[in-house]
Parts: sequence; C-alpha cells; structure tokens
Amino acid sequence: EYNIADIVEGIIDLLYTPARKKGVGLIGFIGPGIMPIVNGDAMRVRQVLIALVMPHVSSATEMQT
Repeated sequence: EYNIADIVEGIIDLLYTPARKKGVGLIGFIGPGIMPIVNGDAMRVRQVLIALVMPHVSSATEMQT
C-alpha cells in the first residue's frame, strides 16, 4: 500500500534538474478519479512512470543561454 502522490512527487524531484537544464517544465497532476492510496508494487509503478517521462526529458533540446 502506498500513496501515488508520493511516487509522482519523487519522480518530479528526480527529473526536475535534468529537465530544467533543457528548458522543460515538469508538473505532476493526479486526477480527481485516482485513489490516493493504492495497493500494488510501488517500485514497478515508479519504473513505468519514469519510462514514460524520461524519453521526453532526454530528447528535449538543450536550453540556449
């Protein structure tokens, strides 16, 4: 049992700096229909969410300064 908001927040924390360096903004949104406490494999959910977000951060063009 885990809080899905904690998982999303952790992913944002992990990817914020690399995304910011490339000029990509990250926000986390959990829709009102999503239960806040979830049963299951928290590590697997984290892996899947990172796999969905990371390619977009990686493929972003470096921000010009």
